[in-house]
Amino acid sequence: MMKIAAAICCLLLLATACATTGGEPKPEILGVRLGMTRDEAHARLKNIGQLEKEERRQQEVWRLTSDPGYSHLMVAYNKEYTSVRYITAVANEQGSRIRYADVINLGSARLESTQATHTYTQEIPARSNQPGFVTKAIGADPTYLKYYSVERTD
Repeated sequence: MMKIAAAICCLLLLATACATTGGEPKPEILGVRLGMTRDEAHARLKNIGQLEKEERRQQEVWRLTSDPGYSHLMVAYNKEYTSVRYITAVANEQGSRIRYADVINLGSARLESTQATHTYTQEIPARSNQPGFVTKAIGADPTYLKYYSVERTD
């Protein structure tokens, strides 16, 4: 009986650990993908938000109109202004809170932590159908993020 109880406890602990670490991060945020063209990015962004600011055609700030988790997306383009180089999402503090584990694999990510911030960083190598990229989840809270970014590494 004791062995069965111990086995059940081990299985429950394993299931909990697996549930709290996300899968491998994706090279996109809310459908805006690294490497997609500027026109493709604008088509997607116009469906989910409104352009608030543009800096020398290389970086844009979009206010999201109906996402419960994020309030803004910042999108930066390559030097030729033709494809998405990085995306940063800003958490919606009045909306649904997003855990680090919802967007990054905590078991694989590197954690840098101070009293003021927690930063999880994970590098994903290039594959045949996607560029290599780095993802970061940053926040002051130990559980919930404030910023989430994906950036091409090439």
